[in-house]
Amino acid sequence: IARSTDTGQTFSPAVKVNDLNNSAYQSIAQGADGKIYVAYASYSDNDWGTVGGIYMTWSEDNGVTFKPSVNVNDQPVGPLGEGGSIGFPSIAVSEQGQVYVNWTDTRDGMNIYFAASNIP
Repeated sequence: IARSTDTGQTFSPAVKVNDLNNSAYQSIAQGADGKIYVAYASYSDNDWGTVGGIYMTWSEDNGVTFKPSVNVNDQPVGPLGEGGSIGFPSIAVSEQGQVYVNWTDTRDGMNIYFAASNIP
């Protein structure tokens, strides 16, 4: 992530958000409290499309650093047609700080799954 404090005229050096390998399909949101939230799919240390999960992380210092990632889904990520989540997460944050993540999941057909959390 790169951030701008001058309405996009300049950007900070890029900061690595994920702490897991083979990560993609990110989504970003900012809460009313200023925290920045990122959801992403990670295929861990395995080959692309095998196993991993849907993760999220957040920054409490305007994107300078990010907290360790948290696994959001309860099933492994797998390739289309072989069960498990396939990724493409999206994230949103309510004014009260409730974090919502949804993703495409194939554990019982092609469906959309959802998880919610309060980050202190």
